[in-house]
Amino acid sequence: MKNIVIIIIVLLLLLAGTFYFYDNKEEKGVYYTGVVYAKEDARILVAEGVEGEEYTGDIEELTGEAGWFSVKEETKIKEGKKDFLFEDIREGDIVEVFVVDPVMESYPLQAAAKTITVTPLCYVGGCSGEICSRDRNAISTCEFISGMECLGEGMSCEYLDGGCEWAMSRSAAECFYVVKKEGGEHVVETRIGHFFDKAEEVLENL
Repeated sequence: MKNIVIIIIVLLLLLAGTFYFYDNKEEKGVYYTGVVYAKEDARILVAEGVEGEEYTGDIEELTGEAGWFSVKEETKIKEGKKDFLFEDIREGDIVEVFVVDPVMESYPLQAAAKTITVTPLCYVGGCSGEICSRDRNAISTCEFISGMECLGEGMSCEYLDGGCEWAMSRSAAECFYVVKKEGGEHVVETRIGHFFDKAEEVLENL
């Protein structure tokens, strides 16, 4: 009788271990990585690339793997580790789509997205190229402001700390420093005045 009880306990432990393993195993699926070339209703068109400079709507222009991925209520959308809204996904964003549902083998393929991870792109805009943002069509007034000549000194528009920011090179920082020294404190009172503060931070940390 004692042996039977021991056998039953061992079997129960093994069974419990099996369920634990099953519940924690990694979900199987397929990852698709590409650029968002179109967005409509609750789905996005993602492809590895296109022929020509831009996508005009003809699927024959798509190159590599391509797919229409629908977004359901249960679809999780992330930007890094942060939650992201479907409404904020834009054409030109790089995304990684994880699919576990059946895939309709067409071209482009069609499937429901389990997760979407967004890598936003940052664009340089404004009349003098002084704006760094997610808006590729950002505009500004056209006038010369002291310091704008420094924008071409190795400045780069990058996605940093959860947003689009200017990464300033040493040569750009030195340029802003000279402009402020020669132009006086009033140069920091313009809409690009924040560049001068950033330049001081860069030079102090060298």
